[in-house]
Amino acid sequence: MNGEPAPIVEVFASFQGEGVLVGTPQVFVRFAGCDLDCLYCDTEYAKAIPEHCKIYSARGDVRKIVNPLSLDELVKVINEIALPDPNVEWVALTGGEPLLYPEYVAQLASRLSEDKFLVYLETAGHLPEALEQVIEYVDSIAGDIKLPSTMKTPVAYEDIYDFWSVAAGTDAFVKFVITDAVERGEIAGLVMDELWEIIGPLTAVLQPCTPTAAAKAPSFELLWSLAHEADHWFDSVRVIPQCHRLLGAR
Repeated sequence: MNGEPAPIVEVFASFQGEGVLVGTPQVFVRFAGCDLDCLYCDTEYAKAIPEHCKIYSARGDVRKIVNPLSLDELVKVINEIALPDPNVEWVALTGGEPLLYPEYVAQLASRLSEDKFLVYLETAGHLPEALEQVIEYVDSIAGDIKLPSTMKTPVAYEDIYDFWSVAAGTDAFVKFVITDAVERGEIAGLVMDELWEIIGPLTAVLQPCTPTAAAKAPSFELLWSLAHEADHWFDSVRVIPQCHRLLGAR
C-alpha cells in the first residue's frame, strides 16, 4: 500500500537527545512543515519544504533525493542507514510535525514494523484526529504539551485534551519545554482537572530549552520549582536537557 509521497527534510543516524529514551541510537526522519510557532524552536529550517531531502550516512557522507519522497524510497534509505549497525532498533519520526501526514506516517510505521524496527513518534501533541490514524502502528510517543508562555499563539486546550485522550494508555510520555518565561503555576493551570485524570499516570519530562533568539534557558531555581509543581500531578517527573546538543550531534 503506497499513498501520496511526503516532504522530508533529512534522514540521519544519531543518539536520541530528548526524553525517556535519551541516549538510544536511532535513525531520524525529519518531516517538513509545521503549523505551530514555538518561541524556542530549534528546527526553523524544517518548516519550509526543501527541494531535496538530505541523507546522512553513519560515516558522515551526504547525498540528496528530490522531494517529496515515496514510501519505497524512504524505507530503502532508512534500511541503508540502520542495517550496517545492529544497535539501531528504533526509527524516530520527527519534524516539523509528522502528524501533518498521517496516512503516510501510518503506512511508513507499518512497513518499518515489518522490517523489525520500533517506531518512535515525536509530535507537538495537538492533532488528535491524525494520531488516531497512526497510533496502532507506533511503539512509543513523545508528546509535547505546549505551555502558553512558550508560544506565539497558544495551542487550544481542547486540542491538547483530545490528543491525550487518544494517546493515554499507550507507551507515551509528556514533554514540557521550559523557557525563562514559564511561570510557576503554569503547568498546573493546564493539567489540573480533566486533563490530569488522563495523563497523571504518565512520566512528565521537563526539558530546559536550548537558547534561541526568542527564548532563554530557565534558571535552576525555576526548573526545581516547576519539577516540584509537576510532581503533584504526575507519577514520575524528570528534568532532561537536549543531550544531543551537549554532544554536538544532530
